[in-house]
Amino acid sequence: MKAVLLVLTQDPAIQPLPMATESAVYRAFDGWNPFPETHLLVQSWEVSSASELPAIAQQHHYPDARSMFYLPIEPELASKANPATTPRGVFVTYNQPLTPADADEYHRWYSQQHLPDVLACPGFIRAQRFGITGVSLSPSPWVTTLECMNVYEHSCETVEQYNDAFAHVRAGIASGKIGMTPTLTPGAPTSAYGHRK
Repeated sequence: MKAVLLVLTQDPAIQPLPMATESAVYRAFDGWNPFPETHLLVQSWEVSSASELPAIAQQHHYPDARSMFYLPIEPELASKANPATTPRGVFVTYNQPLTPADADEYHRWYSQQHLPDVLACPGFIRAQRFGITGVSLSPSPWVTTLECMNVYEHSCETVEQYNDAFAHVRAGIASGKIGMTPTLTPGAPTSAYGHRK
């Protein structure tokens, strides 16, 4: 399975771990970042199970950043409307079912409805859902204890382009074309990044 490590930092030159097979550093778009850290390092590699992560956390550290390991809830979903587009940034959301009784509907809505709806909008390329592990490589606490993290890759190079793309999402929600659900935990943080390195 693919382990994903998110690292929030002020350091644009932060380096991935040596075992990372994929990595990218992004800078937060103005107006789209609820956190004090300006940069996000996303890195991933294959692990056989979650039991490998604590040993990695003992050997590697990001002492001046905040970090958290996530594991996939389901496979990555690609956009049919925006195929073969190069990703330039990511939109990251955190959430969880409002109550334990809402879990089945929450996950059904995300997987079968919401991700396909967003990926039908201009600028959004791929999306995948992940679950928090509680394993960090940093002394500072992670930004949230919410169970789920969702990564949407987008093709926008500037915040103006991203605002235009996300306007389609907002319009879809307002018109009902993108249906929402009462099973979401309200007030959960979201952030958008570009300037991929």
